[in-house]
Amino acid sequence: MRWLDGRWELRGDHWEWIDGSWAEESAPPPAPPPAPTQFPTREPPAPRTETVPPKAGYVWARGRWDWQNGSWTWLPGHWEHERVRMRWVDGRWKLYGDHWGWVEGGWIEETAAPTPPAPPPAPPPASGPTQAPPPPRSEAHGPPQTGYVWAGGRWAWQRDRYEWLPGHWEHARAKLTWYDGQWEQQGNVWVYIEGGWR
Repeated sequence: MRWLDGRWELRGDHWEWIDGSWAEESAPPPAPPPAPTQFPTREPPAPRTETVPPKAGYVWARGRWDWQNGSWTWLPGHWEHERVRMRWVDGRWKLYGDHWGWVEGGWIEETAAPTPPAPPPAPPPASGPTQAPPPPRSEAHGPPQTGYVWAGGRWAWQRDRYEWLPGHWEHARAKLTWYDGQWEQQGNVWVYIEGGWR
């Protein structure tokens, strides 16, 4: 007989100790048994169907396939106590390059539904006269003035009646054009839209 020292051997992704032993002088040392692979390299079977009635205060965690001793073994599901503002997420098998790995499930915080933004405030109801303004008055403002633009007169709603505001000269502005304001009917009232430069 002769003594065979123990040794460390790399098996897959881990090292394993092989104990020393006695062997007959003429016989070669026995080969170590193949170690089961720690991670499966083939896809797990389809999950089994589990039919369970609802249970108040509990959540069903589905069963799953587990890799044990080089083969697939089914682990049945189980009940989990409900948790306030938490949601149960089942685990899953995920392919990592050349092997499959198990991603654990568990409880995650339930995200509150986003509060829809408040609608914009309604514009205040238009206020003004309910009758149309009189036709604009004809204004004689004389010949054009160099460097000025004539802004026509208009009717204004003052003290519950229309009053005429005479036109005036506006200093001309480079690359801008003057436009007169106007009355517009909005709903059942009339509103004045101011003029200006553009």
